Amino acid sequence: MHYDSTFVAGDTIIIMEYHNPDKGATHSALWKKGDYNSFMTYNSTLDIHHDYALCFFSIYMRNLCERWDLVQIRKEESDYPPQKPSYVIATRLIAGDYPNTKNIVPRIVNYTLEVNSQDLIKAIDRANILSVDRENVVDLSMSEEGIEISAKSSQVGSVVGRIEMYRYEGVPLTVSFNSEFVVAAVKSLSTEDVTFSFVGEMKPFVIKNSADESIVQVVTPVRTY
Repeated sequence: MHYDSTFVAGDTIIIMEYHNPDKGATHSALWKKGDYNSFMTYNSTLDIHHDYALCFFSIYMRNLCERWDLVQIRKEESDYPPQKPSYVIATRLIAGDYPNTKNIVPRIVNYTLEVNSQDLIKAIDRANILSVDRENVVDLSMSEEGIEISAKSSQVGSVVGRIEMYRYEGVPLTVSFNSEFVVAAVKSLSTEDVTFSFVGEMKPFVIKNSADESIVQVVTPVRTY
């Protein structure tokens, strides 16, 4: 059974996913709340299939999800493990255009910073001691004369750390960001040196390994006052 209707803004879409570890298969189902004619099921290769023998996709379970009866759903999962879902999601479609992801990664940059990964992480960790008041936000100040990472606390004061080995191109620039996001991005690249590419103070910036651009991390700055 295939449903050719298009979901529209305001519809509530319910999604269930079931993973069978014995067979290594994943089955998913989705439908518009209150409209069983829209019910569709998929296998792990995203092909539409009609294996309704799975008790996870029974009408009874669908009714529980329709009512969002979480207590009874959890009881059914406990009493009948075969129909225990991996995920049950209910989401409402919102009108509007989805962001153009092609424009997220800047094509033209005005500032670049190349720095040792460990030197950067150590400097951020030192600044993090005082960044709790600002939800782990630190400031990165860059110029050809020096690179500083700083944070301040209304109760304790401020801390400033300098990075001695670096290469920077551009006019002086200061960017604030969530330190946890940047540290995670740098670690994911698993490289000795990382390159930061900036467009401006409040524009998303890129972190990458210049020797391997197959992985690109994009971080959004934080506005500070």
